[in-house]
Amino acid sequence: MKNEASQLEAAKALSVDDVFRSQFRTEKDALPSTLEVLDWGLQHIERLRKANLEAREEVIKRWQLWSVIILSVVNIVVTLLKK
Repeated sequence: MKNEASQLEAAKALSVDDVFRSQFRTEKDALPSTLEVLDWGLQHIERLRKANLEAREEVIKRWQLWSVIILSVVNIVVTLLKK
């Protein structure tokens, strides 16, 4: 933001719907989550992210394998046709 006044104005305009709320705090005035709960939540998010990344890498490896096989077959066919 350009200046302090506009930053303050933007901060005051925020509502409950504009901010992150811990899903572990189900009631409006619930106590803050413990560090153990927050750590577990962050580790869970990291596990999900890693699983998604590994799944995408698996798909990429599969495509690479099929690409190599197809290109090899095409190379053999072209070589045989040249003779």
